[in-house]
Amino acid sequence: MRRILLPWPCRVLLAAVLVFAAAAPAQEPGGEAQEAQEPGGETPAPEAGRGQAEEPLPQELDPEEASSALEVLSSDGRLRLRFRGKIQNDWAFFSADQDVEDMTGPFQDGTEFRRARFNLSGEYEDWFAFKWGYDFSDGTAGIRDAYAQFEDVPVVDSLRVGHFKEPFGLENRTSSNYLTFLERSLANALVPGRNLGFMAYDTAAGKRMTWAAGLFRDTDSSAFGADEGSGKEFAGTTRVTWIPWYEDDGRRLLHLGLAGSLRNPDQGEARFRSRPESDLAPRIVDTGTFPAGEVRLGGLEAAVVLGPLSLQGEFIHAWALSSGSWQRFQGYYFQGSWFLTGEYRPYSRKKGSFGRVSPLGAIGEGGPGALELTGRYSRLDLRESLVYGGSVQDLTVGLNWYLTERLHVQLNYVL
Repeated sequence: MRRILLPWPCRVLLAAVLVFAAAAPAQEPGGEAQEAQEPGGETPAPEAGRGQAEEPLPQELDPEEASSALEVLSSDGRLRLRFRGKIQNDWAFFSADQDVEDMTGPFQDGTEFRRARFNLSGEYEDWFAFKWGYDFSDGTAGIRDAYAQFEDVPVVDSLRVGHFKEPFGLENRTSSNYLTFLERSLANALVPGRNLGFMAYDTAAGKRMTWAAGLFRDTDSSAFGADEGSGKEFAGTTRVTWIPWYEDDGRRLLHLGLAGSLRNPDQGEARFRSRPESDLAPRIVDTGTFPAGEVRLGGLEAAVVLGPLSLQGEFIHAWALSSGSWQRFQGYYFQGSWFLTGEYRPYSRKKGSFGRVSPLGAIGEGGPGALELTGRYSRLDLRESLVYGGSVQDLTVGLNWYLTERLHVQLNYVL
């Protein structure tokens, strides 16, 4: 397959409360204003402008979400509700060879709301939390996250039940709010997404280690699909991360991770496919649906942060048992970024993933915002003896402009 040129896909990201851009802090019954916290329990950064991923308290949800949200607090202070939303608008302009379009269909310039989500989350006392998240980007409401979470559970600490992302991969576990590029890499085609199930997770070794393990059943990304198969379509997924080096509140660190998943595919079938790192492009590699009695996934991940410089990479391998023969597929990527304005990528030790960037000088506060140069190489190989889905590689360069913590513009040039 010949190369496809995707000049200047771009995104304007607005992650804000749908009703208010910034809500006033919730009031306790006694009338004193309390500082807002992350839904994952993260408290505001101790040093303004650095965007450090603070350590969340265990009773709250998703440290990747914004702390400025419309909050409702019950009169007795035991129940707290938070309302949030985000909008991501993509524009893309393509150039592709005719022989490529003959195989994949036309590449058409266009624009879309990549994500348009509304989230309601909450906590009751210190032992129960929940989240409901809906995406309206395709014109129809679809559930993305819908789960309950129990805290201080013996042995496992946190237990989550419902519809949410399986614990696999560094890129996959990083919120779309904080991705370095417009889209995740080609290798993400081999990574499981959101499914119904339950998951236990916790930190260890003084928060230098995280672990998560869950049992899931395939539905679909919106949770509306009912699984009515033989009853054996379950998947067990686990992830472990370790930071052997962590200094200066995360300005210098080394992250290592390992993930695995054993899966009995829904209806005994599997399929892997991918677009060329733009959601507006057609899929250019596709195995099609093929019989698979068992699927195994393995992933290795690593990242290093050296102040404004960060490097990250993952290798993902999939094995599918089809007609008595193991079919092997693989994908990987390597990426790097450099903040021209001195910021760094914040890291959450509770989740083992990266978080929100805070400009040293935001627009509206006398500064230019934060500027980040980015580059990535990724590859996906779906060619095997019984299944041929093709292969593709992308080279992406980009520029991210963070006007504020919650508003930024991304430009990607994909070769």
